[in-house]
Amino acid sequence: MGKLFKKLGTIIKEKYIMPYSLKLEMANINSKRLHVLLPILFLYGIIFLCFTIFLGESISNFHKFYYIITIFIGITGILLLSIFNMTDGRPLIKNIPMYYIIFTLAALCVIAVYHENASTNSLLSLFCLIVFILAVLYVEPIVFFFLAFAIGTPIITKFFINGDSLSAFSFIILFTIFDCLSLFRWGSIKSELTNQKRLTDQNEKLEREIELASTLQQNFYRQKQFFLNDWDLGYYCKPMVGVSGDLFDFYVTKTVLDGLGIFDISGHGISSGLLTMLVKTILHNEFYNQEYKNLDDIVYRINDRIIEEKGNVQNYITGILAKTTETGIDFVLAGHPTPIIYKSETNKASYYEYATEDFPNIIGMKEIQPYYKVESVTINKNDIFVLYTDGIIELRNANGEMFGKDRFLSVIEKNGWKSVNEQVELLKCELAAFLNGHPQNDDITFIILKHK
Repeated sequence: MGKLFKKLGTIIKEKYIMPYSLKLEMANINSKRLHVLLPILFLYGIIFLCFTIFLGESISNFHKFYYIITIFIGITGILLLSIFNMTDGRPLIKNIPMYYIIFTLAALCVIAVYHENASTNSLLSLFCLIVFILAVLYVEPIVFFFLAFAIGTPIITKFFINGDSLSAFSFIILFTIFDCLSLFRWGSIKSELTNQKRLTDQNEKLEREIELASTLQQNFYRQKQFFLNDWDLGYYCKPMVGVSGDLFDFYVTKTVLDGLGIFDISGHGISSGLLTMLVKTILHNEFYNQEYKNLDDIVYRINDRIIEEKGNVQNYITGILAKTTETGIDFVLAGHPTPIIYKSETNKASYYEYATEDFPNIIGMKEIQPYYKVESVTINKNDIFVLYTDGIIELRNANGEMFGKDRFLSVIEKNGWKSVNEQVELLKCELAAFLNGHPQNDDITFIILKHK
């Protein structure tokens, strides 16, 4: 018997005993719902009071009194809600406006039962009130038990006094059903709030992890200020979420720019963000690996290492790896958007053109036979070389309009004669103005390299 009671107690505790934190959440939800319901109650009283006044003598004074009291209950409920909603008190205190509304409206229904000769309408309004409470508000079962005794007892007594025992027993059965429903609903409420809290806790934990990963990534990518002999360098990176799947790096020996790279990891979130750190390490190691002299050989080696070291991770990579030369820049395209070259002599900007049949493969997919090819471009004094990820040209605003290649090219061409720092700021402003507060749909990264 002891085990049975213990098991029953465990079931009751798990199913019906509400932890303090959930009760507080329940009280906050009730407050939000009452903010909507109480003005409706107030308007209900105003509208029907005006209606009874308009009808004049055909409506009894009790009906006018009934709607006046309804208006009063609505006003006082709003006042109570404003007072107790400002406090961070206990759930019982925060729920006082709700208890006040429930019991005053129920009392009003009881008064109507005793006043009306045909009590069917007032009883119907009482049951509608209880059904409404069950459906909308988060109310403890003890409140319904109390309603059953405090409200049901005088009404049932009246039925017995009037000799209407059938209505009395029907009323008892109905209130018993309501009490059982309230108990069942309470279990559902606890389960709902528990699941919501678990989901909220998981989301908060995920946000903290993303924030931590973002901080680690930013520290890992932090670039020192470069003072280069032959180049001016500017860049910008803005993740769609806390962690970016875009990667860029510069390879510098003292004041000499040896090369640079920009890469885009497929997907978003922590997995692609963490993969960028692995890729950055591999890129730097292989760029300075003396065993490989040609740039395409370096990218082949990078592809092999990434496939090997990322294991079963399915993310692939697009990118450009570039080396500076005496006449300009050599670079390897790996399934990435082509660079923009601005020529100061003509004040014209254009996308680098390549043979379509020679467009190289992406990086990091063992199912694809790799093919990479070195491209060369001459960069004269004051010419500009722009690398970027597709998050810029595929950026969409609230109207679904895409920023596009033409608009991007126009911004570069219009500002190409200015300093690199000015160009970076102006392009950032153009992107922000295009979005106009709308969230970006991808990571945004660009590098502007100007020959001195």
